[in-house]
Amino acid sequence: MIIIDNLSKLSFYLLLPLSKSGICIYYHKSKLKLNENAGHLKPIVFNQKELSCINSLRSYDYGDHKVLEKYAKKYINERVIKYFKKEFKQVSNINEKLTLGFISSLALNNIGSMYIFAELILKGKKNEKLYIVHTNLYQYMCKSNGSYTNRKVINIYLPLDDMANISKSAWKLVETIRGKIIRKRKIKIATNKLSNAHKARPKSKTALVVHQSLSFTSLYKKSHYFSNEPSSPLHFANVELYSLRHIEAVQHNGLRREVITLEKKISLKDILSLISCLIFTLTRIRSIEELYGVIYISIMLFKYKSWINCFKDSDLSNLIYDYDILFPKSLSIALETLGIKTIALQERGASSFSYYYGVIVDTYLYGGSIYAQHGEENNAIQSRDSYNFGMWRVSLFFDNSLVSFNKISFLKETNQLPSDFDYKITILGFFLISDNNLPYTNSRALEDMIGLIREVSENFSNAAIILRMKTLSEEDAGYILERCKFIKNFFLCNDYENTSASYRLCKESDLIISVQTSLAEEALAYGKKVIFINNLYPISDMCKDTYPADFHFCIANDMDELNTLAKDCLINKDDINKKYNLLKGKVSGNIDLSKDNNIAKSLEKFLKPYRLDRVKNLR
Repeated sequence: MIIIDNLSKLSFYLLLPLSKSGICIYYHKSKLKLNENAGHLKPIVFNQKELSCINSLRSYDYGDHKVLEKYAKKYINERVIKYFKKEFKQVSNINEKLTLGFISSLALNNIGSMYIFAELILKGKKNEKLYIVHTNLYQYMCKSNGSYTNRKVINIYLPLDDMANISKSAWKLVETIRGKIIRKRKIKIATNKLSNAHKARPKSKTALVVHQSLSFTSLYKKSHYFSNEPSSPLHFANVELYSLRHIEAVQHNGLRREVITLEKKISLKDILSLISCLIFTLTRIRSIEELYGVIYISIMLFKYKSWINCFKDSDLSNLIYDYDILFPKSLSIALETLGIKTIALQERGASSFSYYYGVIVDTYLYGGSIYAQHGEENNAIQSRDSYNFGMWRVSLFFDNSLVSFNKISFLKETNQLPSDFDYKITILGFFLISDNNLPYTNSRALEDMIGLIREVSENFSNAAIILRMKTLSEEDAGYILERCKFIKNFFLCNDYENTSASYRLCKESDLIISVQTSLAEEALAYGKKVIFINNLYPISDMCKDTYPADFHFCIANDMDELNTLAKDCLINKDDINKKYNLLKGKVSGNIDLSKDNNIAKSLEKFLKPYRLDRVKNLR
């Protein structure tokens, strides 16, 4: 069996003769629109009816770190790191942090999806080999990318796309240099004006690196960082706003602020030093894996030095991450060298159970005691100190501006309203990716959800069954309605205009049935009863492989278990109430999230007053 990771125009014309000759080649991703003339070139799709569900592969087992740790040591080990250690000045645990950065860079989910698809197609053919064609050197050098399969895998590198990208980058560099020479005078004048304008206003000692915007689509706003007190260092007017890419100016409480785009800066001296270190290290490697490890660390070092140059003249004392696990690891390490304190709120509590998504930060504010317990034992979370803060989005349940339930819109086949029923049961789903090339988000997984909706609606005819997807297109909404048109107590929430509508739905629900999602965990912390769906095509045990045993009582293995647990929840059975109350305590923090503006007030306590410690001898 042959799978290519990304089918481009170049690889298409190379592989077309093979497919025309009768060799079947699957592709995982492609921007091409292929027709019947493509021969035996076929997309990976998880919605084929003949493919039966399988048990979870270890590539998706978030509780087992051993596979990733063993894999990473082939590339990033003490023997390789020791040649670079002196370059990362005043950074603690550099071995663990470089390993964490390496693991976070892996294409684990993409390769894992290919492995899972191969097992579905080749079920029963244990001796048949899997050939994976990688179209970029990085993914080829990392081979399995930390995923796991018992099948024999042959990895092949196809350099066409890399060669094309190198050519484009080289031409872009030439054009950039030529443009800078032509516009040198204009740039100098503009820079001076910008510099003077920047000096004209007071410099802030605290910065927030905004991830994309100050709202997460229309699902919720991220205003929790900002204090209502004008004198607070976290008042919107007093916080420096940065972004890793250009975003438009942002507004909060009627005040508009520009967002500064951070740009890495590198000097010729840094480049020469890096080349010297790289050449010295290359003569001492022992394997192809160590070669890539050296290349990876060199790239990390390049970025690190660039970030040092970006911030070395800053007088910032504190920097807050807007999204913990997506914050660049090279920037985190650079800020540690510069003595700028970093702070991050845990965005997804389940990241404590994963070794794939990591964070490097000075002060880490966990989402609950169980997340803190597992996070402190997890090498993927590198922090100097931590605190059991709580999941900040629980505060949205208490928001006075939360949209009222009767203003939320639904698509339905009945004249009745959800409030006309004895109970409200909300089902939380993912979203549908039309390519059908990933587990969980394919159309057959959606059919599994629809099957669950039908059975729950039949067994609980006195309850309004509300489906809330993370995102919902008009096409998907029409499909779901068509498949559920005879279900009289079914309501599809299509309201993505009212901010935080999901939180109002969960707040008003008597029971929540959910896939593995942070909203479900937040509902647990608020005090709601949640039943997790454990099987969704093509993966079984997806929640039991994610959550520790504390959650397992509320994970349904099949419909019989789900129905029994749902009945016990709705009648408030004592033993069930005790279990949920115990779990609520474990997923909660020490901060009272019901109080207005309490998140910003609590964050202030973790700020460093002023940056007095200047780091010397960075060169």
